Amino acid sequence: MPMSYQERARKSDRILKRGVVFGLALLTIGFVVMIALLARKTHSGPALWVELSVSPRQLSRDGIATARARVTKLGGDAATAAGYQYTWSASYGTVLGSGPIVSWQPDGKTGTADISVAVTGPPDLRGAASASVSVRADSALEANRSPSEGWQQDYWHAVRRAKEKAALPGLKPIIDHVSVEKKEVCEGEENLITVGAHTEGHREDAFLHYVIGGKSGRSLPYRPVLHHGKFRPPGISVFGRGGQVTHIPMPEFVVKPCRPQWPVQVTFWPVTNTALTYRFQAKVLLIGDDAAPFAPVSFAWDFGDGITQTTAAPIADHDYAGAPQDTLYTSYLVQVTITGDRGEIAKGRVAFDVRNHAFYEMVRLGRIYFLRDLEPRVAMPGPDGVVRQGVRMWHTHDESVYLTHIERTTHAGQPQNKIDILDVRSIVGTHVVQPGEKVSFELILDPQRDPGVVLADYRIFGSTLNGVPAFAKISVGNPLARPVDESIGTPEDVPNWEPGDVHEMPEGPPGGQSGAPDSRPLPRDDASD
Repeated sequence: MPMSYQERARKSDRILKRGVVFGLALLTIGFVVMIALLARKTHSGPALWVELSVSPRQLSRDGIATARARVTKLGGDAATAAGYQYTWSASYGTVLGSGPIVSWQPDGKTGTADISVAVTGPPDLRGAASASVSVRADSALEANRSPSEGWQQDYWHAVRRAKEKAALPGLKPIIDHVSVEKKEVCEGEENLITVGAHTEGHREDAFLHYVIGGKSGRSLPYRPVLHHGKFRPPGISVFGRGGQVTHIPMPEFVVKPCRPQWPVQVTFWPVTNTALTYRFQAKVLLIGDDAAPFAPVSFAWDFGDGITQTTAAPIADHDYAGAPQDTLYTSYLVQVTITGDRGEIAKGRVAFDVRNHAFYEMVRLGRIYFLRDLEPRVAMPGPDGVVRQGVRMWHTHDESVYLTHIERTTHAGQPQNKIDILDVRSIVGTHVVQPGEKVSFELILDPQRDPGVVLADYRIFGSTLNGVPAFAKISVGNPLARPVDESIGTPEDVPNWEPGDVHEMPEGPPGGQSGAPDSRPLPRDDASD
């Protein structure tokens, strides 16, 4: 039966609509393909968004700026520094370092400089950015700013933030318990006192510091003394952040007027020019004329961190470099068991607190502190007169540190010291230090290259991708040299003479006191030192 006019019209309308829909779909697909082809033609691979910041934006002719590249992969994925290549360039001046953070110096020129970075990475990622910095010939600017003014600017921002946090009121320590090892002891016999404390919500437990009977330690072997036949228990104090402190009396126990047999005195002191190496010495005390003799033949040490050692001599060295730096103090109980020639046993203990400089510098100054050991401990000139100082350096921060440049200041007894800017790789051999990674390098003081120089300070500057500044100062000197100007004396008399700049403790026990607190000076609040 033939279709009516209305049926034919409806069928034609359906075919037309389907054709329009199909045509629109083809146009859409073609448009998408065209955009993709254009994008492929413009970018040979996925793009990286690069943000480049330069600090400071105004610079003196002898200054140094810090340039930092932050990278994000288009599409929302974050891009890390690992696996990416950074190619830096500048319209004039010198770029120091490599990686996402570098330094730039104008080499005495003035004007506006353009600093650029091109970033590439697998599989075919790329991106670029540029920024400008203005260099002025301003005598006042040059006189009042240090060469590392870019790093200094970031540093003082970090100090300000750290001090704002430190100014907040601290939490008062809450003492949980105090335990006493023995209910009765002889006068002078060790009795272990252990204290536990916390702060509200455990928010500031990292700042707690324990003092028992005037000596530092969370678990301390206390030796009681009778006064007129009576024992008066001393106090216990727990200190928190911001000067907060809680005092309680020590629990009472019985002290008898008797003498312990073969008490052992343990002393300790830091080893020169090391970060966290300490020397321990044990001595058996013979009290009274009728004390039985004791001839030691072996010393079994327990350093309180799970490490043990047996020595034939009464001295042992131990390195606490592996200790975490997440608290202001780390407390250890060091024990020694001494065996005599007839099999007799004498035991001694000492409470030992390590002040964690890395933690202190982060919360007090907002910067990353590099721990370092020197080898040899005190470098002496070789047969050729050259002083060679080996350095092992590391940090405990949870981010990678990118080293940007080094300032080398030489002291030759003249009113004006000489400052040279060095590339990091020429000294350290690398521009990045991973968390916990120990980098080793050598500092040299050559009398042929630096005539009259008795001391050289190396200030190493760096930063993380998040802008946390990092700093280290290491010195190398010639103890046998005389400065050009005899009026300033020997190297030990030269201002800022700090062998290795680690600490300045002599090789010997501090006054022979048992359990003397860690006397390493805390880092100073000084951006240049």
